[in-house]
Amino acid sequence: MADDTIANDWELAFLGGAAGAYYAGAGLYFAVFRSSQASVLEPFYLTAAGLGFGGNASGFDLTHTGGPSYSAVQMVTPFSLRMLHLSAGFYVSGGVAIPGRVRGIPLNFGYSYLNAANNGRTYFTVSGPGISGGSGAGATGFIGTWYSHRLNHNSVNPVTAYVDSFRQTLDDLTASWRIGLENLERGILP
Repeated sequence: MADDTIANDWELAFLGGAAGAYYAGAGLYFAVFRSSQASVLEPFYLTAAGLGFGGNASGFDLTHTGGPSYSAVQMVTPFSLRMLHLSAGFYVSGGVAIPGRVRGIPLNFGYSYLNAANNGRTYFTVSGPGISGGSGAGATGFIGTWYSHRLNHNSVNPVTAYVDSFRQTLDDLTASWRIGLENLERGILP
């Protein structure tokens, strides 16, 4: 795998997630990213929190019943697997329950928007209508962190990803302060 290879042919299979929202809420979402250019096929998670209503906001995309179904993401800035790992994710969804069932699963019809960004740079967006299996209906707007299963020590545990993200932020701040102090010592003013 080429974790640092920047590619612009990313595809996403957004499988679904478990979430809930009654004014405030949170969720854990599951996706698989792939890129031929980067030779990557990697499970990712998005843990997020925010606002919403409707209670149960869980659901799973029914197009994946025979295996992952990939769609190209709308590229904004080419990125690598490592760049996506620990990037920010924004997920907005709204849906209504539909009477009826497919294979015993209740149905939801809705619209969702999903992205990833880091340091003010958006990597991709994807949005559109869809039908999912699950009992949730309502609306959510969540912000969180994307993390790779493998780069997160082969774990779904979001605590490890958030700790790593916090450490990365501290390292970035420390490096910025060091550069600023070195420039001041040389008489270079901002």
